[in-house]
Amino acid sequence: MAPVDGFVAALAANAGRGLRRWADEGADPQQCALIYVAHSLPESFIKRGDPYLSQTRATVSAVHERVRAALDATGHAAWLARLPGGPVPLLAFQSKVGPIKWLGPEITAETRRLAGAGCRRLLVQPVSFTCEHIETLHELDLELRREAEELGVREFDRGAALNLDETWLASLAARLAGDPFRAEAALD
Repeated sequence: MAPVDGFVAALAANAGRGLRRWADEGADPQQCALIYVAHSLPESFIKRGDPYLSQTRATVSAVHERVRAALDATGHAAWLARLPGGPVPLLAFQSKVGPIKWLGPEITAETRRLAGAGCRRLLVQPVSFTCEHIETLHELDLELRREAEELGVREFDRGAALNLDETWLASLAARLAGDPFRAEAALD
């Protein structure tokens, strides 16, 4: 299934704003990083055929391509290419619970890795949450921020969840208006 276009556009706008600001300021891209973060799932779900991982990767790829195009349009394509990961988006997962194997890398481990490699500005963009809640407001804004700062990250920024973003809501409304009684109309 292809990601919903308005969903992708809204997430890309959120992530792009933070990166454009850093690029405009002349920040060293080797000290900046963008991590897309999604809710984790047990790996056993994926092995049994759950499409979540492939759908999440497709969404992140589509979002990152829009971010790349937007930065290219403002003359910052070379800057983006020098970020850790370069043209390949970094995806990490959060909210693992229990002893079973979950999707990774885990967001705190990825933050540790990037900080250890010299990252001093970190932008985290949630891609699997359509509204703010405890996993964005507490796990990312408080817990991850605290850990990142302890590791030497001087600027921690989190792209907003979509909430009432007009692009996202207009896209969702248009999809639902097309066939409101078919669940797959809102999901493909």
